[in-house]
Parts: sequence; C-alpha cells; structure tokens
Amino acid sequence: MLKVLVACEESQRVCSAFRRLGHEAYSCDIIEPSGGHPEWHVLGDVLPLLERERERERESSPRWTV
Repeated sequence: MLKVLVACEESQRVCSAFRRLGHEAYSCDIIEPSGGHPEWHVLGDVLPLLERERERERESSPRWTV
C-alpha cells in the first residue's frame, strides 16, 4: 500500500482511482473538492506540505561525520 498525495486536483478522480486500488490517497488543491470526499482532501497550497515532508526526511536521515 502506498501513501499518495495528488496535488492540484479538486475533482478527486485520480485520488479515487488510487483508493480503489487499496492505497491511502489524498487530493490537495486551493479549491474545495468536487469529488464528494472532503475527508480525503487537503484544502490549501501543496508546496508547504512538500517542504515540511522534505524537512522531516532531512531530520530523520543518518548524518555521517568524518
């Protein structure tokens, strides 16, 4: 199972397709969703979400020192 974030998608068509395949999928857009599943939708700009995820990965990755 994958965790999927579909950016710039208010229709939720792609998100719903991933969910039908058994994945944990969410849509994200600055517009309210029209696909009938607001519980699967992140309302807002995707860029801050991606930046937070990148920071979290940096913090959890091993640091090598010489």
